[in-house]
Amino acid sequence: MVSASSDPASLSATASALRALAGHLTAAAEDLTAPIEGPRLSAAQRRHVQEVCRAAADLARLAQHGGDLLNHTAYRQAREAHDIRSLEDRATASGLVRGEGGYGFAPGISGVAVPAVVAGRAEALAHAQSRADELVAARQTADAAFIEKLRDLTAAATRVADALR
Repeated sequence: MVSASSDPASLSATASALRALAGHLTAAAEDLTAPIEGPRLSAAQRRHVQEVCRAAADLARLAQHGGDLLNHTAYRQAREAHDIRSLEDRATASGLVRGEGGYGFAPGISGVAVPAVVAGRAEALAHAQSRADELVAARQTADAAFIEKLRDLTAAATRVADALR
């Protein structure tokens, strides 16, 4: 069974927040590389500032990439939700209902048993169930890839943070 329980709007909002963070980190890295007024920094202090600048720039790139990933996923989930609704509308128009195990015939008497009509309903049922299975499989594959990419981004951000310690 296919479920449209995703929240693409929240993913998109989070993507915007990550992109804003990327902009702030980029600006902070640029500010840190600007000439500092006041007492001169020692060589060790300059190296530390350079490390912080590199880390900020690295985190900005990771945040931008994360924002792009979330935005792409939000779009994908919205498209999947549309595909699910379209399938449900077509199935309902064909006299099918969706239940726990997938699609089936609506209960009750549906008309005279005309072989062509019966065959058409059976074909509609097979198509609806096949398409639902395709949507579920595609979503599971895409969600697994999304989670793996998030894990990779988290690991990369952790490495940057650990390098600053």
